[in-house]
Amino acid sequence: MSVLVAGVDYSGAKTVPNETWLVVGEVSSLGMQVKSVKRTGSHALKKELDELKDLKACALDFPFSLPMEFLRFLERQEDKEEFLPFLFQG
Repeated sequence: MSVLVAGVDYSGAKTVPNETWLVVGEVSSLGMQVKSVKRTGSHALKKELDELKDLKACALDFPFSLPMEFLRFLERQEDKEEFLPFLFQG
């Protein structure tokens, strides 16, 4: 038996879309096997994760917070205001 997992590495770049990487692998009793490494860009990350129907866990590596542009993108895509409280209003 194996479990599908993913890891996301956000770039600290201020450009949109930024250099966001998605790594997908399978974890089994033998260890982890990397299935794919893809530079998705922050703008395509949600779509890429949605396509992984059997995904059981995802780790995110980003600089202290989710990038504001990504939160705004999610807000537009989902048409929900629930992401607004997470936006920094400095």
